[in-house]
Amino acid sequence: MSVIISNRPKSQINILDKRIPRNPKYENIKATIDTGDSLTKFLKRNEELRA
Repeated sequence: MSVIISNRPKSQINILDKRIPRNPKYENIKATIDTGDSLTKFLKRNEELRA
């Protein structure tokens, strides 16, 4: 068993600046917590029913 050691310097890119890859499977997922009915959900649902 041989160990491969890299002498290449690490990049100085901040991990928080790294771009997150998009997955089309999860396009409709929102970055909020679902806590139940709210005024915005109520209004959105009514708009969908009227259309």
